[in-house]
Amino acid sequence: MINCPGDLFTRLAASAGNHFFSDGEDYSFLYDAFGQSEFTDLVSIYIPELSDAVFNSWEEFEYWCDDIESGLIWRLVDEEELADGDLGAAPREYFGSKSTVGQKVIEALCDGERDGLMSVACAEVSLKGEVLFLIFDDFTGWGLGHADSVLVVRSLDELVPDKGFYPILHRA
Repeated sequence: MINCPGDLFTRLAASAGNHFFSDGEDYSFLYDAFGQSEFTDLVSIYIPELSDAVFNSWEEFEYWCDDIESGLIWRLVDEEELADGDLGAAPREYFGSKSTVGQKVIEALCDGERDGLMSVACAEVSLKGEVLFLIFDDFTGWGLGHADSVLVVRSLDELVPDKGFYPILHRA
């Protein structure tokens, strides 16, 4: 647990449930907290809306996948089937439903065996017995020193799928 300066803790607490944007001394503290953070068993995933136009075009669907993560389409479909046209005229025919696509995206991005899987990191900060959790959901940005925000939560129980946080799937 990291002791937090009172004025910063007050501002972080006011941001609970949202991202806190930092600069100057705040940034230095958050960067140090990042250095002391620990990985969680969660990944942060943003899945944009899958429109009917995208769901009816393999080309548009590939762009949609790349917006989530480069090369994602190749973890959702077999490359040879796609090249041979064996998938059907549109992603709609191959997957059947948008919810199936969403589930496959989550499975592909949460696969604990996947190379390059980056879980979110968490640092616990406190002031006079009160605790906040700083969620570093842009690990690469913080690692490279160009991130400027951190999600602040009062409990790790707030990190749920409805907010874009999914558990890493471990194979038995």
